[in-house]
Amino acid sequence: MAKPRILIYAPDSSLVGTWDPPCPTRQVHLRLTVSPDGATFVAVGSCDGRHFVATRSADGQTVTPPAMISIPIGFLGDVAMAADGQLLAMGAFRLAWLDPATGKVSRYDTLGEAVATARRLAALPDGGVVLLFPDGHLERYDGGGVRRASAALADARLTLVDLVAEASGDILCLVARAPRGSAIPTDEQPLLARFSTDLRLLGTERPRPAERLLVSPNIGFGAQVLHRSAGGTAFASFLWSYAVHRLTDDGTLRRVSASAPLPQSSFVPAVALPPPPPPRLPLAWVDGKLWMLDGRVWPPDLLELSPTGARRLGAEALTSPYLDLAAAPGGGAWLSGADGIDHWSPAAGRQAIDLACDCPDGGRIAAMAEAGSTQLFQTRPHLGQVRVLDADLRAAAGSIALPEPAGLWPADLASTRRGELLTADAATGEVQRWTPGGRLLGGWQEVGPGPGRGGSRPRPWHRARIAPRS
Repeated sequence: MAKPRILIYAPDSSLVGTWDPPCPTRQVHLRLTVSPDGATFVAVGSCDGRHFVATRSADGQTVTPPAMISIPIGFLGDVAMAADGQLLAMGAFRLAWLDPATGKVSRYDTLGEAVATARRLAALPDGGVVLLFPDGHLERYDGGGVRRASAALADARLTLVDLVAEASGDILCLVARAPRGSAIPTDEQPLLARFSTDLRLLGTERPRPAERLLVSPNIGFGAQVLHRSAGGTAFASFLWSYAVHRLTDDGTLRRVSASAPLPQSSFVPAVALPPPPPPRLPLAWVDGKLWMLDGRVWPPDLLELSPTGARRLGAEALTSPYLDLAAAPGGGAWLSGADGIDHWSPAAGRQAIDLACDCPDGGRIAAMAEAGSTQLFQTRPHLGQVRVLDADLRAAAGSIALPEPAGLWPADLASTRRGELLTADAATGEVQRWTPGGRLLGGWQEVGPGPGRGGSRPRPWHRARIAPRS
């Protein structure tokens, strides 16, 4: 797989240069923005559980080396530049205000957990922010993190997919057909919706294409990304949509073209998730034998391993891309997948628990018997919590969370013979010990090099936050 590049275009749509993403890996989740004066490009890249930021002047004369953002923010959602020159980086854990040259965070806010589900971000001139959510509705928060307004389009056939803030404080949004909306006569033309600072709909605008637009019979124009820079400069990367158009001052929409043809087959929509992780091969000691879940094949294989070889266990019953497995106290194994958790045993086959995983970057599980019932524990790193499930009642029984996780937490978990739950932080190597009821007993750090890693002496632990329901 080729390493992603950032392509930089002048206002006349000519290609003026390229720029390497601020990550040393090919699997990078990238977000781009530009300073309010159009003089500085900013790139934020997420790779290996860490976030890096770098800047480049528009003339290419000044480039800052990649700097790691000083606190974890979770799965990277969007970035925007504030009027004071700070970079706003929104992750699933928190929204951070930081120096784009050094990565040092000056403050952060969870906005009442809204950042965990928001999709796009715009910074307002007064210091507030507007968030766009997957269902197409907007929410405005003031500089203190208090929600002040919300809005959505009245036409159920339409939805909002991106937004930018203008110097006046107005919010300009890109409109698209709703995922399950019926065809509309104007699908082949882009449509913009303008909102006031207090999120009142002021009207819609339709740019005039300078040439025939590429359209699809299923999604029409299919625009997904809206961007505005002060100098009229457009830029794109291999993670952006396959065609980029520039909106000129007279309202004309012109397609960006390069001196060399762009490899359109390499482009994917900007809203796509980063490349999937390598297939997992989780192991568990089940009924006195070693089981392995082989996710490299479809359907996945459940294997029993021994010194003499491997024996397939009921592969015909596995129909989901399972993420992990754990030994069930009563026999057999629990299997965690995107569609929920299933129990499988040689005698009874597959039995499902109808609880959605909601864990796009997690899904690790552990099981233990407690007071005559079976409890399941499931990692949800994008929410910074462990979900607790009652397997007998087939219902959520609460959640466990650290108030200030040091990194990507929880990356994994396991149960011990003493009835304790262990959780791990991928960024720091920290391990925590819990009671089944969610009381934090302590923990330790991994010994070795790496950000946030010190000696084996435990850090001072925060008190855990236990939610009654999830």
